[in-house]
Amino acid sequence: MTSIGEKRRQQMIQAVLELVREGGIKNVTTKKIASSVGVSESSIYNVFSSKDEMLFETLKWSYTSLEKRVLQIIEEVEWSVSGIVDSILEIALETANQRYANAEQAVTSELLLAGNVNAIEFLNQFRLRILNLVKNHLGQVERHFGKTIKSHPHAEYELMALFDGHVYMRMSLKDKTKYDNMFRIILENWFRDLTQERTPC
Repeated sequence: MTSIGEKRRQQMIQAVLELVREGGIKNVTTKKIASSVGVSESSIYNVFSSKDEMLFETLKWSYTSLEKRVLQIIEEVEWSVSGIVDSILEIALETANQRYANAEQAVTSELLLAGNVNAIEFLNQFRLRILNLVKNHLGQVERHFGKTIKSHPHAEYELMALFDGHVYMRMSLKDKTKYDNMFRIILENWFRDLTQERTPC
């Protein structure tokens, strides 16, 4: 796809998300998208073969953008217990906010309810990729502190479960800030325990 074609594609994806925010998934029509982008309705099908494909590409773009943000957080981490905790909490918040953002959730639900196999497969793979990014981040932590997280029984799995649970559980609570603070305290204690100096018995 040419740079002009890619720009047009991005404009249409943004139009889809904006229309969903304004009036839900039923508000997404080719006529409204064309009007928003400033093209004819027929030209939309030069970019997307169907509405389902357009929704799927919107889903992919949205979650791929999240993945890039997660990578940036990891690259910019401050190597201290507090910095590492901040990075993991920020990744969890970004993931939760993206997954449960109204527009993104509406697009996702529409595709899943329709049984879109591509969407189901993509979301499953995406979740694994994010968890692997966190797992690799832990590997960086190990190398930085010169200690092995895996030497602590089940520590890595506990953190992965804690991270994944935070992403899901915080969304069901009204006081998300309180839950985030609890998550931070648990992480800080967890990492201090893993990184503290140990003397031989």
